[in-house]
Amino acid sequence: MSRHEGSFSSFLLGAVVGGVTASAAALLFAPKSGDELRQDIQKRAHDAKETALDYADLAVEKGSALYDQALDSAEDIRVNLKEHGKEFKKDAEVAKEKAGAALDAAKEEAKDVKDHAETSFEVAKEEAKDAAKDIKGTAEAEVQEAKADAKREEAKHSVKNAGDKAKDAAKDVKDAAKETGKAVEKEAKKH
Repeated sequence: MSRHEGSFSSFLLGAVVGGVTASAAALLFAPKSGDELRQDIQKRAHDAKETALDYADLAVEKGSALYDQALDSAEDIRVNLKEHGKEFKKDAEVAKEKAGAALDAAKEEAKDVKDHAETSFEVAKEEAKDAAKDIKGTAEAEVQEAKADAKREEAKHSVKNAGDKAKDAAKDVKDAAKETGKAVEKEAKKH
């Protein structure tokens, strides 16, 4: 029942009660004989009873209609809830399947990434070993070449020193020969 219907029903009830009260007051205060007054009271009581019965019938009809409407609404709600419940259950199952598929795909992808990482690690490890061997070989060759260069430099230095010493010795011999030549000349002049 809506708020508007409740207000209207209250208004009608008030109108009936007011009408009955006004009629009773009019009969009691009207100047009539006892028989006429009793007949008027009976007539008015009968009319009030009929009016009350009409309103009672109307109230029963309205109540019955509201009851039927409430039953229909309740049935509609029950059917809608049942349908929505089935749809929700179906949607939940679909979401569960999708989540399971996504989880399986993620697991597979993680396994692929792990396998790739392990393979890459092994390849990098082998390449690092090979590079270390190459570097070691190159370093050893460089060390040998540096040692040879050092020996050559040392030999050059030794040869230069020997040449310098030979020059110095030759100069000394030359100087000594000059002095000996001068001394021999001096002696030869003396003799």
